[in-house]
Amino acid sequence: MKISLLRTCAVSIAIAASPVAAQDFTGAYIGLGLGGAGFTTPESETGSPYATSTTRATSIIATLQGGYNMAAGNVIYGADLTGMFGNLSGQSRSASIAGLGATFDAVRETSLKSLVMLNGKVGTVSGNTLFYGTAGVAAGRVTKQFTAFNPAGSNTVFGGGDGYYSKTQVGFNVGVGMEWKMTENVSLAAEARYYDLGRKTMTYSPALSPSVTHIKGGVVSFKVNYWLK
Repeated sequence: MKISLLRTCAVSIAIAASPVAAQDFTGAYIGLGLGGAGFTTPESETGSPYATSTTRATSIIATLQGGYNMAAGNVIYGADLTGMFGNLSGQSRSASIAGLGATFDAVRETSLKSLVMLNGKVGTVSGNTLFYGTAGVAAGRVTKQFTAFNPAGSNTVFGGGDGYYSKTQVGFNVGVGMEWKMTENVSLAAEARYYDLGRKTMTYSPALSPSVTHIKGGVVSFKVNYWLK
């Protein structure tokens, strides 16, 4: 019984360790992942008396991805669509200013709840592993809240000092990754990406001074893919 079990384990390990051809990384795949993401953005309002502040945020994220690869010799190329979902939200406070006989603070809160990336991919296979680079378009839903209040009072909002907006911002992303083929239909991947949603000027509702943001950050994720073969 023990010998039979050892033989079974040895065969399984040998199959997993055997080199795969580039063609084994071709075709369509779908998968899930888990990782971490973060961003930074300078915060300011055009013509505002409040000083510029910097908002930072980090969060655990989940990913949902799918794509299609092709091969030319030992080179793999293709495209993938990845959605990332989490609770990336940060807050920063500017230097206080005096007005109307009191001192007021400005608090800026920025959130990025989801991020979608449509990328091209190119890489090469070594053994059971695909090493690749990726680049493409990134789009994220950005929400921002601005509040001016008197901390010495009862947090009373300063004359129309509340503002809110929610917009989709579009930029780019680049990254690198490696993917290990466990079986014909299952692979594990580790990936790191940098994204930049560009410098944007948005108008709050109700109307306040236009807000300027420039969200950029990184994502590290570990994925499991299922190949539709």
